[in-house]
Amino acid sequence: MKNIFFLLIILLVSIGHSQSALENKDLAVAYIASMELCDCMNTFLNELHPQLLTLLEESIELDQEKAEENFMNFLLSASEEDMDKISQDIELMNNAEVILNQRCEMIYEKYEHFDTPKFEQDLINALSNNEDCKLLYNILKSEK
Repeated sequence: MKNIFFLLIILLVSIGHSQSALENKDLAVAYIASMELCDCMNTFLNELHPQLLTLLEESIELDQEKAEENFMNFLLSASEEDMDKISQDIELMNNAEVILNQRCEMIYEKYEHFDTPKFEQDLINALSNNEDCKLLYNILKSEK
C-alpha cells in the first residue's frame, strides 16, 4: 500500500512539473511571437510620418476627438514636404491591413496553431514589457 501511495505522489509531482514546463514553453513561444510581430509591424510603422504615429498613439491613449484636434493643429503649421509625406502615408494606411498581412504572413502562419485566448493574452503581456512594441500592445489591448 505504501508503494502505491508513493508512486501516486511521484506521478502527481511529475504531472505538475510537466504542466509547469508546458506553461513555460507556451510563455516563451508567446514572447518570441510577440517580438516577431512587433518587428514586422514596426517595419511598416517606421515608414510613416512620425505625426501619423502620434495620431495613432493618441487615438488609443486619449480620446479620438483630442487626437484629431492635435493632428489638425500640427497640419496647420506643417511644411509642404510634411503634407506630401502625410498624404502618401494616409494612402498606405488605407491599405495597412493588406500590407501587414503580406509582410507578416509567415509569422501569422508560424503561430496560427497557437490561436487561443490564453496565447493571445500571453502575447499581449509580452508586448507590454517592451517599449518598442507599445503601439502594437495598445492596439491589441484596445481590441479586447
